[in-house]
Amino acid sequence: MRSQKRAQCAVLVCWMTLLPMAAGGAPRDDSSVGIEPDPVLQARFLEIAGALDKSAMTARVEELRAFVDGDLDRWIPQLLYYLAYSQGTTAAPAAGFLLQRLSGPKDVMVAVVARHLGDPDAAIRHAVRDLLHHYEDRSAGRTPDFSAYRALIESEVRAGRSASISLVRFMYESDPSAALLTLIRGYQLRQPTDLRSILWAEHIVDEMLWKRTHGFIGPREVEPPALRELETLSRDKRWWVRAYVAQILHQHSELRRQAVVERLARDHHPLVREILFSDSFRDLPEGVTER
Repeated sequence: MRSQKRAQCAVLVCWMTLLPMAAGGAPRDDSSVGIEPDPVLQARFLEIAGALDKSAMTARVEELRAFVDGDLDRWIPQLLYYLAYSQGTTAAPAAGFLLQRLSGPKDVMVAVVARHLGDPDAAIRHAVRDLLHHYEDRSAGRTPDFSAYRALIESEVRAGRSASISLVRFMYESDPSAALLTLIRGYQLRQPTDLRSILWAEHIVDEMLWKRTHGFIGPREVEPPALRELETLSRDKRWWVRAYVAQILHQHSELRRQAVVERLARDHHPLVREILFSDSFRDLPEGVTER
């Protein structure tokens, strides 16, 4: 697994040097307006879940296919609402069967679902996150597949906009290392000095965490090189790099150092401060207050 990751990083360095520079864009509010339930579609989902056998379920899914006529923007949000508020044990299997039969290309499905990461309804946000994890193809032996997220970020960057704050937050909560590598590609970072310094820092931090996982060092042992790299990244001009530092400190309190925490507490980007002032940062250094 480690050799696989090093190979991926090497490919990343080579790949990035061929890309044009893109603007980062300013922070933006990407919260969604919410999903209003469609009684007809909600009833159809209930019919699929209530089917007595696979044959009946298939027939009802095919009826739904004809009804929605390939309009993912119509039925996927409604499915998210159904998953958020359905009761009983048949909802998830029925939704899985439906998605297996009616899904579009993976990148398209992820794009439609990810639009609702900022939904004001916590239950729907939970359903969104569960469904996105389904498309990440996770396993014990490899990192999650964030390629569909990279495509979304690239699209925003090429249009001169910042990546979705909700998506970046979700990625960092899911896997900080994979998220940072994905953002490097999504933001089309090409300057060798910047690229290699970020990759090296991520490698040093991840190597220390890998050593902990496999018992080469203590479960909360801190290696000075990792602290130095986090301190350096906390000064980076890119908000999504600083957000990586905030997420690592969020997850590993023993890595927090007052100077770094104070710097991130004054960060101009809302996501960096949001991560910093999450529940795990109840005991901030003296003199640091939430803005």
